[in-house]
Amino acid sequence: MVAGSMNLQENLSLRALGKGWYWYLAVGFSLIVGGILANTGIPGNSSGQIMGWTFLVAGVLYLLQAFLTNDDLPSAWAQLMGITSLLLGVVLLLDPLANLVSAPILAGILTVMLGLGLLIYGSKLRPNPGWLWMTLSGLLSLIIALLILIERFLPAFLNHGLLLTVELLSTGLLLILAGLSIKRLR
Repeated sequence: MVAGSMNLQENLSLRALGKGWYWYLAVGFSLIVGGILANTGIPGNSSGQIMGWTFLVAGVLYLLQAFLTNDDLPSAWAQLMGITSLLLGVVLLLDPLANLVSAPILAGILTVMLGLGLLIYGSKLRPNPGWLWMTLSGLLSLIIALLILIERFLPAFLNHGLLLTVELLSTGLLLILAGLSIKRLR
């Protein structure tokens, strides 16, 4: 009986996950658009401000996913990602000149948290669709976080702004791929 109820519970959990596939697309598209806009140089806005607003929007979308999803795993993951994204957005929106030293360190630490969240979620999804994309995104986020934290030892072109742009674009793409994979669970 217990094994049967576990399979039923797993099936309900997977069905709930499949019903929320569009949240991954929404967050993914917002990250990609923000990553592109951060590098096009919109007059009057610094790329740091655009990235900050992008992470804030992503944080809100993650939190909406958390509260509108009927399953514990996606909800807990989305809450962690939402709070972390909101914090990273706030850090990036702070005056960059006043936080020249602290902003990259905080951005690196928060990117580590994002990477760990994606890795944990990817491992929990395994072997279901989307787990590989989440895991790859988490690994890439951890590599980018490490580079942000050691940026002063890297060539000048590898600054935290460029690295965060790569984070936005890569995580956005991988979340879209995960969402499309998870869509099959509906």
